[in-house]
Amino acid sequence: MIVVRVELWPRGNPGHKRTLGTVQIANDCSGDTITGNYRVSGQTFDGADRGAALAVTNVAGHDRRTGFWTLVERAIAALRAEGLR
Repeated sequence: MIVVRVELWPRGNPGHKRTLGTVQIANDCSGDTITGNYRVSGQTFDGADRGAALAVTNVAGHDRRTGFWTLVERAIAALRAEGLR
């Protein structure tokens, strides 16, 4: 599983960080050595780090040779298409 966490560090201070959102990308094991299919969930948080919005979707047919950043980009685009802001 790939987990991406986006944090805001006011004035670069990690002691005051807050989570803006997370993305979880899980291989659904239906692909092959070249192409992967993934279940994606994303969550945005309100100012108190409580989950305010959640979306779940899929990324199908990802060419593993393009690397994980391409997968992360596709996962975020899929979540945005589901209405996650």
